Amino acid sequence: MKNNPYISVIITAYNRKEFLLDAFNSALNQTLDRSKYEIIVTKNFRDSKIDSYIKKNGGKLIFFEEGSIGEQIADALEYARGEVICFLDDDDLFMKEKLEYIYNAFLEDKSLIYINN
Repeated sequence: MKNNPYISVIITAYNRKEFLLDAFNSALNQTLDRSKYEIIVTKNFRDSKIDSYIKKNGGKLIFFEEGSIGEQIADALEYARGEVICFLDDDDLFMKEKLEYIYNAFLEDKSLIYINN
């Protein structure tokens, strides 16, 4: 049985795709070992190029076709296996060290429940 990742990154895309792969790549190319986190992309559109790239690089795809962005996030949380959740909008980027920082912060302080950085 495979170990669950410690961190789940949830990338949301709603009615736009022009920056999604940049956001995905910023989560993919972290200094933290890839086995310690998963990437879940939830979006309300299909695009064969984007979809195949995400799957090829180990991302999970969730299609959410109706409802609000809040409902889209709640749906994605059902698929998350990590103990820590990090959100990333489709038009934002993670710094290369972000997930390593988050991982270490939560391991060092077991009482920590939230980080806003």
